[in-house]
Amino acid sequence: DASASPTAGSSTLSAFERKFAKMEAQEESKRQEAMEAAMQQQQQMLQQMSAAGDKAMNRGAVGNIVMQEGDLISNATAKYNAEVAETRRLMEEREPLTRRGRAAAFKRRQAGILRQLKAAKLKLKVASARRAKVKERYDKVKALFDDAKKYNARIVLETKKLEKLEAKEEYADNLARLKELIMINESLKQQEKSFKENCRRQQKEFQATISALTDGTGNDADINRLLEIEDMFNEVSSKYAKGRQLIAKKNRDIQTLLRKIDGVPTRAELMQYERRFVELNDQMAANLEETRKYFAKYNTLNETRQLLESEATLIQSINDNFQKAMKSKTQKEQFLQSCRSTIKTLAQKKRQQEGTLATMKQEVDKLAESHQVIIDKQRKYFKAVRSFQEACDENERLTNLLEDA
Repeated sequence: DASASPTAGSSTLSAFERKFAKMEAQEESKRQEAMEAAMQQQQQMLQQMSAAGDKAMNRGAVGNIVMQEGDLISNATAKYNAEVAETRRLMEEREPLTRRGRAAAFKRRQAGILRQLKAAKLKLKVASARRAKVKERYDKVKALFDDAKKYNARIVLETKKLEKLEAKEEYADNLARLKELIMINESLKQQEKSFKENCRRQQKEFQATISALTDGTGNDADINRLLEIEDMFNEVSSKYAKGRQLIAKKNRDIQTLLRKIDGVPTRAELMQYERRFVELNDQMAANLEETRKYFAKYNTLNETRQLLESEATLIQSINDNFQKAMKSKTQKEQFLQSCRSTIKTLAQKKRQQEGTLATMKQEVDKLAESHQVIIDKQRKYFKAVRSFQEACDENERLTNLLEDA
């Protein structure tokens, strides 16, 4: 029984080791396959990014990011494989001959292997987390890459459109001017950049000098020179302030004069005002004349109405008193005397109206003569204005000739 027991234990232990080794090999193969699949996927992504050919993206930087994490996974796998191989070698070299020793050694080795397996799984978990981070970064980079690709395609399309427009002769001058302005803009940007760099450099030098003077490490010559520069700066600053005040005063005077000049109407404005005033005067005169005609017509019709009413009243009075006056001689004489007085009054009114008519005719003749005189003056005025306009045009022409000469 004692001789058979070690043999049975040895066979059982060998079977368990073979089963454990088989399981370990399967696990290792699965892990290798997963790592190879991840590496292949990363390589395919890098190839796709490389095939895109976008100049705006840095393909080498993205490949380096992914390959660095892939190298970490490969290094962890190789280290795990080396530790497993070393463990197997130690198990084969130090395997004890007794059943108890073999069982104790097996337990120790199993515990060590389990610890190594746990450490390897932890490393695999860390590597997987890193791979997830790399994948996330890759997705972000890919999104940026897609955006840059779309932007590049749009730029290419706009460039083709510009090339088509440039091929047309009607846009050649504008495009040439645009290119010139772009070159000037770039040159100004470069000058601005160099100027800022120069200012920063001088600022650093001045700060270093100020620090040296503050610490008392500067020499007397530099201190005297800086004091002279500061005095010169203060003097120039005061002159600059006075100059600015004088310029501001001059500008205020100039603005005041410009406002006064703008308040004075020009010759064209005066002529326009004159035409407008003449038109308004003519319109007012026409309205006044029309109003006067209406008033005169109204007064004439009113006087005619009054005369007709007086005549109708007189005729009605004569008609009413005629029958009564014919009854006696005394009443007849009174009626005749009344008729004679009425005729005398009418004759007197007629003479007054004829005198008024003669006076109005005289006034009309005087107004006609005055109107004729005013028309002659107006003609002379228009003639003088035309002569003045021609003289102004001639003066302007001669002035332009002198300025050109």
